[in-house]
Amino acid sequence: MRIVSMRLFIGLLLTTIIAFGCESRRAKPTLSDTHPKEWSNSSSDDFHGTVVLARGAGSCKECHGLNLDGGKVKVSCSACHLESGACTVCHGGDDNLTGAPPTGLRDESSDTTRAVGAHTAHLTNTSLAGAVPCNACHKVPALTSDSGHYDSFIVGTGPVTDSVAEIVWHGISDGGIAVWDREAGTCADTYCHGGFTGGISDNSPEWTGTNQAECGSCHDVGADPSSLEWKHQFHVTTVGLGCYHCHADV
Repeated sequence: MRIVSMRLFIGLLLTTIIAFGCESRRAKPTLSDTHPKEWSNSSSDDFHGTVVLARGAGSCKECHGLNLDGGKVKVSCSACHLESGACTVCHGGDDNLTGAPPTGLRDESSDTTRAVGAHTAHLTNTSLAGAVPCNACHKVPALTSDSGHYDSFIVGTGPVTDSVAEIVWHGISDGGIAVWDREAGTCADTYCHGGFTGGISDNSPEWTGTNQAECGSCHDVGADPSSLEWKHQFHVTTVGLGCYHCHADV
Protein backbone atom coordinates (compact mmCIF):
# COMPACT_ATOMS: atom_id res chain seq x y z
CA MET A 1 0.00 0.00 0.00
CA ARG A 2 2.84 2.30 0.93
CA ILE A 3 4.64 1.52 -2.37
CA VAL A 4 1.52 2.39 -4.41
CA SER A 5 1.10 5.69 -2.55
CA MET A 6 4.75 6.57 -3.17
CA ARG A 7 4.43 5.81 -6.88
CA LEU A 8 1.29 7.93 -7.07
CA PHE A 9 3.05 10.81 -5.33
CA ILE A 10 6.07 10.62 -7.66
CA GLY A 11 3.76 10.52 -10.70
CA LEU A 12 1.88 13.61 -9.59
CA LEU A 13 5.16 15.40 -8.85
CA LEU A 14 6.58 14.64 -12.31
CA THR A 15 3.35 15.73 -13.97
CA THR A 16 3.43 19.02 -12.09
CA ILE A 17 7.10 19.66 -12.99
CA ILE A 18 6.53 18.91 -16.68
CA ALA A 19 3.42 21.04 -16.80
CA PHE A 20 5.17 23.93 -15.07
CA GLY A 21 8.17 23.65 -17.37
CA CYS A 22 6.03 23.70 -20.48
CA GLU A 23 4.04 26.65 -19.19
CA SER A 24 7.19 28.63 -18.41
CA ARG A 25 8.52 28.12 -21.93
CA ARG A 26 5.25 28.78 -23.72
CA ALA A 27 5.05 32.21 -25.37
CA LYS A 28 2.41 34.33 -23.72
CA PRO A 29 -0.35 35.46 -26.10
CA THR A 30 -0.05 39.12 -27.03
CA LEU A 31 -2.95 39.44 -29.44
CA SER A 32 -6.62 40.01 -28.78
CA ASP A 33 -8.92 37.21 -29.82
CA THR A 34 -10.33 38.93 -32.88
CA HIS A 35 -11.62 42.17 -34.33
CA PRO A 36 -15.18 43.15 -33.48
CA LYS A 37 -17.86 41.21 -35.29
CA GLU A 38 -18.86 44.24 -37.39
CA TRP A 39 -15.28 45.12 -38.39
CA SER A 40 -16.10 45.00 -42.11
CA ASN A 41 -19.60 46.45 -41.90
CA SER A 42 -19.36 50.04 -43.10
CA SER A 43 -22.65 50.98 -41.42
CA SER A 44 -21.49 49.84 -37.98
CA ASP A 45 -19.81 51.92 -35.28
CA ASP A 46 -17.22 49.12 -35.17
CA PHE A 47 -16.36 49.45 -38.88
CA HIS A 48 -12.57 49.47 -39.14
CA GLY A 49 -12.58 52.64 -41.24
CA THR A 50 -14.34 54.51 -38.45
CA VAL A 51 -11.90 53.14 -35.88
CA VAL A 52 -8.88 54.08 -37.98
CA LEU A 53 -10.27 57.57 -38.57
CA ALA A 54 -10.74 58.09 -34.82
CA ARG A 55 -7.48 56.50 -33.60
CA GLY A 56 -5.22 56.64 -36.63
CA ALA A 57 -3.59 53.66 -38.33
CA GLY A 58 -0.80 53.58 -35.74
CA SER A 59 -2.75 51.13 -33.60
CA CYS A 60 -2.85 48.69 -36.53
CA LYS A 61 0.94 48.47 -36.63
CA GLU A 62 1.20 46.51 -33.38
CA CYS A 63 -0.31 43.45 -35.03
CA HIS A 64 0.06 44.12 -38.76
CA GLY A 65 3.66 45.38 -38.70
CA LEU A 66 5.32 48.76 -39.00
CA ASN A 67 4.58 48.86 -42.73
CA LEU A 68 1.21 47.11 -42.30
CA ASP A 69 2.60 44.29 -44.41
CA GLY A 70 1.71 41.37 -42.14
CA GLY A 71 3.44 41.61 -38.76
CA LYS A 72 2.60 39.12 -36.02
CA VAL A 73 -0.68 38.08 -37.56
CA LYS A 74 0.82 37.69 -41.05
CA VAL A 75 -2.11 39.57 -42.59
CA SER A 76 -1.17 42.49 -44.80
CA CYS A 77 -3.54 45.45 -44.99
CA SER A 78 -2.50 45.72 -48.63
CA ALA A 79 -4.17 42.40 -49.32
CA CYS A 80 -7.40 44.37 -49.38
CA HIS A 81 -6.11 47.93 -49.73
CA LEU A 82 -3.97 47.38 -52.79
CA GLU A 83 -0.77 49.15 -53.77
CA SER A 84 -0.25 51.84 -56.41
CA GLY A 85 -2.11 51.10 -59.62
CA ALA A 86 -5.28 50.24 -57.77
CA CYS A 87 -5.80 53.44 -55.79
CA THR A 88 -9.49 53.40 -56.65
CA VAL A 89 -9.95 50.48 -54.22
CA CYS A 90 -9.81 53.02 -51.39
CA HIS A 91 -10.38 56.29 -53.18
CA GLY A 92 -13.40 55.50 -55.33
CA GLY A 93 -13.77 56.09 -59.05
CA ASP A 94 -15.49 52.78 -59.70
CA ASP A 95 -16.73 54.04 -63.06
CA ASN A 96 -13.31 55.36 -64.13
CA LEU A 97 -9.69 55.54 -62.99
CA THR A 98 -9.65 59.10 -61.64
CA GLY A 99 -10.24 58.13 -58.03
CA ALA A 100 -13.29 60.40 -57.86
CA PRO A 101 -15.61 60.56 -56.21
CA PRO A 102 -13.69 59.05 -53.30
CA THR A 103 -15.31 57.22 -50.42
CA GLY A 104 -14.50 58.52 -46.93
CA LEU A 105 -13.26 56.39 -44.04
CA ARG A 106 -16.74 56.68 -42.55
CA ASP A 107 -18.15 55.53 -45.89
CA GLU A 108 -19.05 59.09 -46.90
CA SER A 109 -20.17 59.42 -50.50
CA SER A 110 -21.91 62.81 -50.66
CA ASP A 111 -20.10 65.82 -52.14
CA THR A 112 -21.36 67.85 -49.17
CA THR A 113 -18.86 66.02 -46.93
CA ARG A 114 -15.23 67.05 -46.60
CA ALA A 115 -14.01 63.58 -47.58
CA VAL A 116 -15.74 63.82 -50.98
CA GLY A 117 -16.28 67.53 -51.67
CA ALA A 118 -15.22 68.81 -55.08
CA HIS A 119 -12.88 65.97 -56.04
CA THR A 120 -14.93 65.08 -59.11
CA ALA A 121 -15.09 68.71 -60.26
CA HIS A 122 -11.30 68.96 -60.08
CA LEU A 123 -10.56 65.62 -61.73
CA THR A 124 -12.89 66.16 -64.67
CA ASN A 125 -12.24 68.15 -67.85
CA THR A 126 -14.60 71.11 -68.24
CA SER A 127 -15.03 74.02 -70.63
CA LEU A 128 -13.15 76.23 -68.14
CA ALA A 129 -10.19 74.04 -67.29
CA GLY A 130 -8.53 70.71 -67.79
CA ALA A 131 -8.49 68.01 -65.12
CA VAL A 132 -6.22 68.67 -62.15
CA PRO A 133 -3.97 65.73 -61.18
CA CYS A 134 -4.12 64.30 -57.64
CA ASN A 135 -0.54 65.39 -56.92
CA ALA A 136 -1.51 69.04 -57.42
CA CYS A 137 -2.97 68.97 -53.92
CA HIS A 138 -1.80 65.71 -52.35
CA LYS A 139 1.31 63.59 -52.04
CA VAL A 140 0.73 60.55 -54.23
CA PRO A 141 2.61 57.57 -52.71
CA ALA A 142 4.21 54.70 -54.54
CA LEU A 143 3.09 52.35 -51.74
CA THR A 144 0.27 52.63 -49.22
CA SER A 145 2.82 52.50 -46.40
CA ASP A 146 4.83 55.50 -47.65
CA SER A 147 5.26 58.32 -45.16
CA GLY A 148 2.85 61.15 -45.80
CA HIS A 149 0.12 58.91 -47.21
CA TYR A 150 -2.01 58.10 -44.17
CA ASP A 151 0.25 59.83 -41.67
CA SER A 152 1.77 63.29 -41.21
CA PHE A 153 5.29 64.43 -40.42
CA ILE A 154 5.52 67.06 -37.71
CA VAL A 155 8.87 68.81 -37.22
CA GLY A 156 10.27 67.90 -33.81
CA THR A 157 7.80 65.05 -33.41
CA GLY A 158 8.22 62.86 -36.47
CA PRO A 159 5.57 60.73 -38.18
CA VAL A 160 2.09 61.02 -36.68
CA THR A 161 -0.54 58.59 -37.90
CA ASP A 162 -3.77 60.56 -38.09
CA SER A 163 -5.42 59.23 -41.27
CA VAL A 164 -5.95 62.78 -42.55
CA ALA A 165 -5.26 63.45 -46.22
CA GLU A 166 -2.91 66.41 -45.92
CA ILE A 167 -2.84 69.12 -48.56
CA VAL A 168 0.62 69.32 -50.15
CA TRP A 169 0.60 71.87 -52.98
CA HIS A 170 2.43 71.09 -56.22
CA GLY A 171 2.64 72.56 -59.69
CA ILE A 172 -0.30 74.46 -61.11
CA SER A 173 -2.31 74.54 -57.88
CA ASP A 174 0.24 76.64 -56.00
CA GLY A 175 0.85 80.28 -56.81
CA GLY A 176 3.42 80.40 -54.01
CA ILE A 177 1.17 81.31 -51.09
CA ALA A 178 -1.70 78.85 -51.40
CA VAL A 179 -3.49 78.02 -48.15
CA TRP A 180 -5.93 75.27 -47.16
CA ASP A 181 -8.12 75.99 -44.12
CA ARG A 182 -9.32 72.59 -42.96
CA GLU A 183 -11.72 73.92 -40.33
CA ALA A 184 -13.37 76.41 -42.68
CA GLY A 185 -13.11 74.03 -45.63
CA THR A 186 -11.75 76.70 -47.97
CA CYS A 187 -8.76 77.24 -50.26
CA ALA A 188 -7.13 80.66 -50.73
CA ASP A 189 -4.46 82.03 -53.05
CA THR A 190 -4.42 78.90 -55.17
CA TYR A 191 -3.32 79.60 -58.74
CA CYS A 192 -6.48 78.14 -60.25
CA HIS A 193 -8.76 80.38 -58.19
CA GLY A 194 -7.04 83.75 -58.54
CA GLY A 195 -3.58 83.34 -57.03
CA PHE A 196 -1.79 84.98 -59.98
CA THR A 197 -0.90 88.46 -61.21
CA GLY A 198 -4.17 90.22 -61.95
CA GLY A 199 -6.18 87.53 -60.21
CA ILE A 200 -8.59 87.94 -57.30
CA SER A 201 -6.32 86.67 -54.56
CA ASP A 202 -8.94 86.84 -51.79
CA ASN A 203 -11.20 84.39 -53.64
CA SER A 204 -11.71 81.49 -51.19
CA PRO A 205 -14.03 78.86 -52.64
CA GLU A 206 -15.61 76.34 -50.26
CA TRP A 207 -14.55 72.74 -50.82
CA THR A 208 -18.11 71.47 -50.41
CA GLY A 209 -19.78 74.39 -52.22
CA THR A 210 -21.16 74.53 -55.75
CA ASN A 211 -21.23 77.00 -58.66
CA GLN A 212 -18.22 78.97 -57.43
CA ALA A 213 -16.20 79.23 -60.65
CA GLU A 214 -18.33 81.67 -62.65
CA CYS A 215 -16.46 84.19 -64.79
CA GLY A 216 -15.27 87.05 -62.65
CA SER A 217 -14.75 84.98 -59.52
CA CYS A 218 -11.05 84.35 -60.24
CA HIS A 219 -10.10 87.35 -62.41
CA ASP A 220 -11.51 90.49 -63.96
CA VAL A 221 -13.65 89.85 -67.04
CA GLY A 222 -12.95 93.06 -68.88
CA ALA A 223 -14.50 95.78 -66.74
CA ASP A 224 -11.02 96.76 -65.58
CA PRO A 225 -8.53 95.29 -68.10
CA SER A 226 -5.68 97.20 -66.43
CA SER A 227 -5.87 94.75 -63.54
CA LEU A 228 -4.99 91.88 -65.85
CA GLU A 229 -1.42 91.13 -66.81
CA TRP A 230 0.32 91.25 -70.19
CA LYS A 231 -1.68 92.71 -73.15
CA HIS A 232 -5.21 92.28 -71.85
CA GLN A 233 -5.89 96.02 -71.63
CA PHE A 234 -4.81 96.53 -75.26
CA HIS A 235 -6.83 93.62 -76.58
CA VAL A 236 -9.97 94.33 -74.55
CA THR A 237 -10.05 98.14 -74.46
CA THR A 238 -8.26 99.22 -77.66
CA VAL A 239 -9.06 96.39 -80.02
CA GLY A 240 -12.37 95.46 -78.41
CA LEU A 241 -11.88 91.72 -78.34
CA GLY A 242 -13.96 89.54 -76.06
CA CYS A 243 -12.47 86.94 -73.76
CA TYR A 244 -13.87 84.17 -75.93
CA HIS A 245 -11.87 85.34 -78.95
CA CYS A 246 -8.67 84.05 -77.32
CA HIS A 247 -9.96 81.80 -74.57
CA ALA A 248 -12.26 79.25 -76.15
CA ASP A 249 -15.39 78.02 -74.41
CA VAL A 250 -15.65 80.84 -71.87
